[in-house]
Amino acid sequence: MRSLGAGDETVSWTQDEVLHESAQWVSPWAPPGADLVVTDRIRLYIDRDAATIVRAEPDDAWRVEDFVDAVLTMSVARGAARASWNVRPGPVGEAVLEVLHGRGGVVEELIDICCWDLTWGLPTIPVPADVAVRPVRNRDDVAALQRIDAEVSGYRELNDREIDQQVENLMPGRFIALVGDRPAGSAGYGLVDSDCARVESVARLWGAGVVSSLRRRGAYRGLLAARLDDARARGATLALAHARAGTSGPVLRRIGFEQVGQQTVVAVSTKALP
Repeated sequence: MRSLGAGDETVSWTQDEVLHESAQWVSPWAPPGADLVVTDRIRLYIDRDAATIVRAEPDDAWRVEDFVDAVLTMSVARGAARASWNVRPGPVGEAVLEVLHGRGGVVEELIDICCWDLTWGLPTIPVPADVAVRPVRNRDDVAALQRIDAEVSGYRELNDREIDQQVENLMPGRFIALVGDRPAGSAGYGLVDSDCARVESVARLWGAGVVSSLRRRGAYRGLLAARLDDARARGATLALAHARAGTSGPVLRRIGFEQVGQQTVVAVSTKALP
């Protein structure tokens, strides 16, 4: 990782610290109406007949094989016929991967763990002149954001009551991008305290999506630039992203983000239980 020059206060991040911060990040999102399961070591949701296992890591009391089968059994009990398991890097993750492969699991997707050290300033991000980005501040903005998210994700749009709840709970860090006058994309970030005492906070970049008809027009870059600028102004010293290796990951690396690791998403049929 990069470091500041001699004589400056050391505020740069090591690779191990970034991986630690990545491991602390467990997405709270679930599709509207999904069946959510949360324990001290598991977070998963069931949507229709599919389980998405956001976090599942055994402690020392579990054999890894027994833990994997317990999580899959829990998913079956809630109607799942298949599962997508997000496996973090590290020794525990490697053990979970081995068991999942033994259960017939196949790699569905790779997630790049990417970061930008904000103590060095902001990256140069070329944003086209016809791309405008604004923060989400009112009900109209929330309604537009939800329409974008529904189109990008394939999930249903929220109803009026759900939109009102989103407005009531609106936090800073959500943005909408327009190409010309057309809503094109949305993204967010959240600030969290870091376990590293010498830094102030981490900006977790999440939820970036652009509607298919307006992709490759600069909306993603505009959303990235706006979030980084806003996060640095609020005191963040690290920007952290979990980016799809086939789409946003290469964009981040071209801009200058550093990839420090990779998560693996494994697809497995719950019929693979022994």
